[in-house]
Amino acid sequence: MLQLFAIIDAINGVLLSTPVLQALLAIGLLFTAWSRFCQYRSLTHGVALCAGRGIDTSQGPGALTHFQALTAAMSGTVGLGAIAGMAIAVDFGGPSAIFWMWVVGIVGMALKTTEVTLSLLFRDVADPENPHGGTMYVAREELQQLNPALRPFGKIVGG
Repeated sequence: MLQLFAIIDAINGVLLSTPVLQALLAIGLLFTAWSRFCQYRSLTHGVALCAGRGIDTSQGPGALTHFQALTAAMSGTVGLGAIAGMAIAVDFGGPSAIFWMWVVGIVGMALKTTEVTLSLLFRDVADPENPHGGTMYVAREELQQLNPALRPFGKIVGG
């Protein structure tokens, strides 16, 4: 059991290192600029889509409503681990942890928007009633189409 804990500590030492966190923050800032601050521009549109205001809510092509798509995306993003993680961060980091959670959360919105956009662009709609897509699908299928040399990498990342 001690060996397992040592392995987990070694993995955490790499994944939670300062360069990795700085790279994630830099990529999030890059996507924020690239998307022209999607966090701000899309917020009111997203609320209107979920509330059904100002949009055509008639049945159209697709298997999910806007609200179903939102709740499916949120269920994979926000969970007990995220809620408990925030409590632990405040306990260890003090009040300044709240500021950094806001910064990382805002930058993370641009990362999530880019992830969802890629998932929508590269989804398989051969069967319109049962579309296939998502982040793992994009990693598995589209990386190998982008470059055949990336096929093993896509299989590892995409599961």
